[in-house]
Amino acid sequence: MIRLCIAEHQPVVVDGLTSFFDSRGKIDVLVKARNRQELFDKLLDTKVDVLLIEITFDGMDGMKDLQILMKRHPAMKVIIFTSLAEEMYAPNAVKAGVSAFINKKAELDLVYDYIQKSYYGEKITSPFIEQSLKLIAKQNKNNRLYRKLSNREIQVLQLMGNGLKNKEVAQKLDLNEKTISTYKLRLLSKLQVSNTIDMVEKARHLDIIQ
Repeated sequence: MIRLCIAEHQPVVVDGLTSFFDSRGKIDVLVKARNRQELFDKLLDTKVDVLLIEITFDGMDGMKDLQILMKRHPAMKVIIFTSLAEEMYAPNAVKAGVSAFINKKAELDLVYDYIQKSYYGEKITSPFIEQSLKLIAKQNKNNRLYRKLSNREIQVLQLMGNGLKNKEVAQKLDLNEKTISTYKLRLLSKLQVSNTIDMVEKARHLDIIQ
């Protein structure tokens, strides 16, 4: 049996879910919590396999509190069950370790299925979440790369992106041409490319320059 905790402040929702799971079997609702404090206290006393939680229920500070719970109970799988739009929480929630994000309008059979899949270690994501996670990963990569570049290197990169040659860049920045060549070599190395065209193209793709 999968030991389940339902964290939800609406009794009618809790009762409906409990009744459905009882009728289907394989899921045992061990814990019911109506607010943050009750949830935190009960999870200290009772071990559960899966937490089905309304992220906005009484007293909860969204993902902040959820991450505290996940850190305290690392073996517990978490499914967000909410009426909020997917784009508000889903990408960051899944990135933080949540197994699934289900809208309350979903069929109960789907909720039942997601609980079982989460219990066995699956992460369930939609095409929107997958795309958002890729975008987050790209932004993180861009930020790391951007921090590796000095202000002067970014200036040189921007000017070369505008079509200026080494000599013209040197004149613009009041530096000698040899210094610009050195900056260019550093940029080629950091961006992991072999020529100016690829360097500029990659910098634009990563949103380092316009």
